[in-house]
Amino acid sequence: MLKISCSPETRADADALITALSQSGLSVEMLTDAAAQTRDDVLIALITPAIQKTREGAVQSAIYAALDNGQRIVPILLNGAQIPKLIDHLSFVDFTNGANYDAVRALITELTAPGAKLPLKVLTPSTRKQNRTFGWIVAAAVLVMFAVGLYGVGVLGIQAPAEEYEAIDEAVEATIAAEIAPPLATMRAYLPTNPDEAWVYPATLLAAPTRYRPFIAGTATALATERGVYPATLTPTPGGN
Repeated sequence: MLKISCSPETRADADALITALSQSGLSVEMLTDAAAQTRDDVLIALITPAIQKTREGAVQSAIYAALDNGQRIVPILLNGAQIPKLIDHLSFVDFTNGANYDAVRALITELTAPGAKLPLKVLTPSTRKQNRTFGWIVAAAVLVMFAVGLYGVGVLGIQAPAEEYEAIDEAVEATIAAEIAPPLATMRAYLPTNPDEAWVYPATLLAAPTRYRPFIAGTATALATERGVYPATLTPTPGGN
């Protein structure tokens, strides 16, 4: 169903358009209530300069409702009006230099043809309001959860399960020890014991498998710090500058 929305001053243009479309076998009626639209309706909006510049009115409400419904819209510009920014992505027909009913029929045919593209989703006033409401709900939920967390930790004394964490850490350490203990024991014989050996140690470190190098390098650094073999500095990164 084609539904026309217009302002009182353009009622004559709307009536003429209804007559022209009806003569072409199209079913069209005047829209009196913006909410009385369904997704299957095609909205024909007659837009004047006054409608273009304001956000309130019957025609604007009809456009907002059509956008929210995902309807197809046929904007018709009158008296030199420009396409409103909210729907400037749509194709339109300009009646400024005279009515062009053939262009309106062609645009309706294009929009209602099988496989025609669906209208883009835009931020109408109702969509913005819904987004703000959802944002406030999420913010309130976050604040409530934060307050509950503070109360649980500060008042109820809820803490992380230390025993469970310690058990996991012990298992990780045991696994690492089992994996790297033999290579570390072998490489211990090659740890530097004087400044000269420390200077060439990076080459020795590069001979070790990559997965063991961080542990071997850390062992060498810790040993040097304890013995004071050379100034306590980090072992050079293998392959680094």
